Amino acid sequence: MRGARVLDSACRPRRRRSQLAIEHCYRIREQSAETWVFWVHASNAARFEQSYWDIADHLKISGRRNPRVNIFKLVHDWLCDEKKGKWILVLDNVDDASFLLIAQSTGKEDQGNDGDSRNLRPLLAYLPQSQNGSILVTTRTRAAALKLMEESDIIAVLPMEELHALALLEKKLGIQGTSDGTSELVAALEFMPLAIVQAAAYITQRVPRCSVRQYLLEFQKSDREKTSLLYKEAGQLRRDREAKNSIIITWQISFDYICRTKPSAANLLSFMSFFDRQGIPEALVRNRVRLGEYSQHPHRKESRAIRHLRRLFNRNRNSRRDQEGHDRHSKHEDGFEDDLLTLRDYSFVSVAED
Repeated sequence: MRGARVLDSACRPRRRRSQLAIEHCYRIREQSAETWVFWVHASNAARFEQSYWDIADHLKISGRRNPRVNIFKLVHDWLCDEKKGKWILVLDNVDDASFLLIAQSTGKEDQGNDGDSRNLRPLLAYLPQSQNGSILVTTRTRAAALKLMEESDIIAVLPMEELHALALLEKKLGIQGTSDGTSELVAALEFMPLAIVQAAAYITQRVPRCSVRQYLLEFQKSDREKTSLLYKEAGQLRRDREAKNSIIITWQISFDYICRTKPSAANLLSFMSFFDRQGIPEALVRNRVRLGEYSQHPHRKESRAIRHLRRLFNRNRNSRRDQEGHDRHSKHEDGFEDDLLTLRDYSFVSVAED
């Protein structure tokens, strides 16, 4: 579709890409006040449809009150009318694009066709290809983005640089210049915007009984304290009403989604959690134990995994797999590559050349 772009930030805090899209919209309005800006919540079909109804109501499009109206076609046709002026349409949070690709009923008018599926169209068909406007999509996953447009249209949202992370923390704390512990804190938070905003909200709510240095000491005290602090909500951030302001909850949403859609990838990440987070050898996880098989015996999971690790260490120390063994396990290895790709898409893991 002409003018379509994707902001892809994978598993990094989901609202960073939305904040970038919001800022982009503000700048467009500053440059061209007559340009229409439309925001569509696209996390699922119901919210997508509600956003189209909201657009139709805001524009007061004729025919929107008709009980048999196809609201998607109504908005689509309005956007395709060059007389209406320039516009930008933001599809926010398209983490699962499948609902846009499936042909489905789009209103009561479809119900009078005796179930003729030839009259059903996917929602993607109602995203206009028009010289008059452009479409911006935000998503966590490259896989979802590639279902909607070409690789060349994807704009990856890279991790925040230290200088920008410091500026964000100082702005949220209301301080001028770097104060004691700010550099160490943004580094400990791995320069993640939502985590920085969470920390700043926690500190400002407890001043003077809490400082940046005190927060950092608590954060570094233990994993339990770290998790507790990252569960804290950060207040209103110009965010979707359904979005969570806790980075741990945001992470959990991504992990739960992988558990539902690709359990083997979730099992791989669970198995990798037995290792130090840096430099995990591929050979140790390629033929991993399938932790899901032991879900009914949680107390036995760790001991079996450790025994499995010991066997792998011994096997890899003595010899590498021969070609016959490689062929025998090729199907499993293909599954490993698919699981690894899923985890990389969500930025749960990264891969080094060695």
